[in-house]
This record gives sequence, C-alpha cells and structure tokens, in this order.
Amino acid sequence: MVARLLLGAKLIVSVGLLVILFRWIDFRDVVQKYRNLHWGWLILGLAILQTQSMISTLKWLVLLKADGERPRFLFLWKTYLIGNFLSLFLPTSFGGDAYRVWAVNKTGAKMSKSAASVLFDRITGAFALFTLGLIGATLVLDRNVVIPMACLYAAGIFGMVFLTSDAVVARLPQVKHKVFGFPFRILRSFNLYRHSPGKLATAFALSALFQTNVVLIVVCYARALHVTSDALSFNELLTSVPLIYLTEMLPISINGIGVRDSAFAFFFERMGGTAAQGLAVSLLIIVIRYIKGFAGGFLLLQSVLAGRRAARNPGALEPKPNRPVSPAS
Repeated sequence: MVARLLLGAKLIVSVGLLVILFRWIDFRDVVQKYRNLHWGWLILGLAILQTQSMISTLKWLVLLKADGERPRFLFLWKTYLIGNFLSLFLPTSFGGDAYRVWAVNKTGAKMSKSAASVLFDRITGAFALFTLGLIGATLVLDRNVVIPMACLYAAGIFGMVFLTSDAVVARLPQVKHKVFGFPFRILRSFNLYRHSPGKLATAFALSALFQTNVVLIVVCYARALHVTSDALSFNELLTSVPLIYLTEMLPISINGIGVRDSAFAFFFERMGGTAAQGLAVSLLIIVIRYIKGFAGGFLLLQSVLAGRRAARNPGALEPKPNRPVSPAS
C-alpha cells in the first residue's frame, strides 16, 4: 500500500511538472531547435557516450576486486547494460541497481559485497558530480551560494571518512541477522575499499572521468542544437549540468521525468540561454538514452533465452564460479 502511494505521488510530481513546463514553454520553439541539426557535434557527443558504460563497468570491477571478488569484465558490462535498460522502464532508476546486485550475487559473491559495490559506485558518482558542480560554481556563482555548497561538500566527505574508518568499523556489532546485519556488512566492505588505496583512487578517477564526459556530452548536444557559446559558456554548463543531474537523482518523480526537464529549462534560462533550449537538450538526451538502452534489452532477452535452453539441458550452460582472491590483490 505504501509503495503504491509513493508511486502515485511520484507520478503526480512528474505529470504536474510536465504540464507546468509545456505551459511555460512554446513547444514550437523546442521543435525549431531540431531543424538543421549540426551532425558533427551530435556524432562527437554520441562517440563520447559510447565510452560511458565501459568506464562504469571498469570502476565496478575495481570495487569488487578491492572486496575480494573477481568477476569477469564482460559479465559486469552486460549486467550494467541490462541494469540501465531496466532502469528506463521501472518506476525508479534504482531498479537497475537491484538487478546488478542480484546478478553479481548469483555468481557466488555475498549479497552485502554485491550491494556495497553498486552503492559505492553511486556514491562516488554523486561525489564526482558534486565536485564538478562546485568547481563550476566558484567560476560563475556568487560567494554566498558557493560557501554553503562547499560546507555541504566538506560535511559529506567527513561523514563518509568517519563512518568507514577502522575505529568505527571495529566497533560495529557482529549482527548475523540477514536483514539487521546488512548495513554493518556494507560498511565493512567500504572499509576494505579504504585498505586498497590504489583501487580506491582508480575508482574516484574513473568517476571523475565519467562525470566530466557527462558535461562534455551535454556541451556537444547543445552545440548540435545550435546553442552557441555566446548563449551558454562551457563554465556555465560546467556549473549547471552537475546540478541538473543531482536533481534527477532525487527520488520524487518517475525516473526523473519532469524534474530533469524542468531543471534543464530553469538552468539554461538562468545561465543566459532560453528555457526552450534547455528542454530541447533534455529531450534529445532522453531519446538517445532510450535508444542506447535497448542494447541492454537485447542482452536481457538473450540471457532469458539462454536460461531457458539451460533449463531444457541442465549443466550445458552452468556458469563457472569466481576464483576467490584476497582483499589485497
């Protein structure tokens, strides 16, 4: 009952924001932006986009290795793409994350380790996004806005460092209950990441690369729609794009629908462009996201068919168990 109420509330938020958005903006202005697309910029954006899933998969693999697991890169890449596909059609983007956790757990990894890797993947992504937004904010925003952002940023870092420290983790209760002990096992995995500084640094570097690519992709899409640098400079996009994607992560709508589009329209207008330009870029991102997402749908269909074949011929497609490794490897 509660889940249905939350879903209904998210649906109301998404639909309500879209209604307000399309009353605010003349949709003919948005359509106009798609005429005479600059194909060179669009192709460049698509080329950068193709690297994103590989970067995320590599980071996921690094985190799992830091926790003593060694799944195959190709398996994680397919799982990541399938998770992205599921996120597009489930009420929340975290539905794909749940699939990723389940899939890695099925290879023999503990559920807590699988969940910790996916959760930390999200955390490092948000951290890199906020870092870029803060850098951009120092370039174009007033100090009165930047200082609270910097304080929130510092508080987040301090909280994470404290909760994952050896002193705190050593005092965590040894709760064996499957549910109540789960958060403590997650923190212990986070602590193991800290004991592999090389892998942890690699994970943060890959997060920074991923989120920088996100900004570059939006820049390319904007230029493809003839949103010139005179209307929106790179520094302004460096500030606004991370903030836009942070609003998309808020669990108040259906997959960010309405929230993301409104944020694009609002920030583009505030930064010197127009709301129509922001909405045009947002819609282009969504269309490409769904087209790209169907690669994961194909892999999911392939996996389902392989499972049926395995059911008819037991043992033929039995997966090989992962080779356990030490956390220091």
